[in-house]
Amino acid sequence: MKFAPVIASERRERSNLALTTSGLRRQAQAFLAMTLIVFFAPAAYAAAVLMFRFTSFCVFIRSYV
Repeated sequence: MKFAPVIASERRERSNLALTTSGLRRQAQAFLAMTLIVFFAPAAYAAAVLMFRFTSFCVFIRSYV
């Protein structure tokens, strides 16, 4: 039982180290994912809208040619 404080302090150090290394990495990955979603979701939506409009325009032109 006299080793319990040492084990607890080592566990605390390990958890603090995990928070600083993999925690930051996890935060960076989450930030990158959110950034990609925020930037690419409107771009994908705009591309889909433009493709639909272009297709509709082609069908409209084709009906007169």
